[in-house]
Amino acid sequence: MRSLQDRVARGLLAKAGSIARRARRRLLNAGHAGKGGHIGWLDYEEAIYRTLEYQYWEDQANVIPIGNYYEFGLFKGVSFSRCHRTLRTLARDLGLAGVKELGVRMYGFDSFEGMPEPGESDARIGWGRGAMACGREQFQQIMDAESVPREVYELVEGFFENSLTPELRARLQDHKPSLVMMDCDFYSSTKTVLDWLRPLLRDGTFFMFDDIWGFMGHPDFGELRAIREFNATGPGLLVPHYFGGASQQVYVFTTGYQGDQYKEYLSSRQLVGNTNY
Repeated sequence: MRSLQDRVARGLLAKAGSIARRARRRLLNAGHAGKGGHIGWLDYEEAIYRTLEYQYWEDQANVIPIGNYYEFGLFKGVSFSRCHRTLRTLARDLGLAGVKELGVRMYGFDSFEGMPEPGESDARIGWGRGAMACGREQFQQIMDAESVPREVYELVEGFFENSLTPELRARLQDHKPSLVMMDCDFYSSTKTVLDWLRPLLRDGTFFMFDDIWGFMGHPDFGELRAIREFNATGPGLLVPHYFGGASQQVYVFTTGYQGDQYKEYLSSRQLVGNTNY
């Protein structure tokens, strides 16, 4: 009996700690930048935690699968290390031994040479060829300092139009994303990534668009234009999700549970024809 009481007490303490950490993140991160900082309206750690916690339980219920974390545009790895830190917290709160047991692997995509040449729809002050460059070895050293083990992530190097090949997509068929961080900045880069990703997407794949307000919400520029064109070509849509709150930076991919990728998932779980999922 004492053992059961101890387990219950530990579970309650872990839950209380999780609630306190989430409350602290909301208080400290929402819309605050400080001098010289970048205003981050989206609490990324909260969004990462909520999306993957949701997918973990949906996976347990055989509704949508938990997959991996993809990040396009790494720079110095602030978002990448933040994700790993959040995965550790989530694993602990779920009573798992670590990130490996959560079943989420991290994939980072970057040229490691900075931004490409901007296209006609990409021109904006501060965004030019070579901006925000961070070499691969420097990036990995930063991850080492942030206690992100090299064995939990894989890096894909190159400008997206060269690195995102059909062969790479085929290799990742068994490692599909659950959460995609889009920090590509440019319309042209975002479009390249979305077009390449579509065959890997299943219902319930979440996206975080870091620069969706880069052109003040104008639908003909930046990430918003790429989303609009993606939705116009189908199959499937990217739609805003309430996990993004007022920032409108979180989207989810959906076919209304009618897409081939989702049906393949159901088939793999032997759930075809079962409507009680």
